[in-house]
Amino acid sequence: MQAGHVQAAEALLTEIIADQPDFVEAWNRRAVLHYMQGNYRRSLQDCQQVIAQIPYHFGALHGLGLCHAALGEYAEAIRAFRCALEVQPFAIVNQRLILECTAKLS
Repeated sequence: MQAGHVQAAEALLTEIIADQPDFVEAWNRRAVLHYMQGNYRRSLQDCQQVIAQIPYHFGALHGLGLCHAALGEYAEAIRAFRCALEVQPFAIVNQRLILECTAKLS
């Protein structure tokens, strides 16, 4: 991914997921890849797969919030960021994002 080989990275991650669906970090990395490409719905789906396996996965919870915010789904984003704060209560980034999403709801 870092080298810019996005299609190859997605293909590899998809292959890993097919072979080892319990390998949560493959789902998480593919969620990041989709998010970076602006494929927020696909990223959401992968984040949800991560959370289904590890409900306290901070990165996936945070990613879920980022995707919802990017889609203009601010109430859902706030819920996701609050869940992420339950895992890491001092994550200032999520506190800030909750405030930003709340302001956009008004």
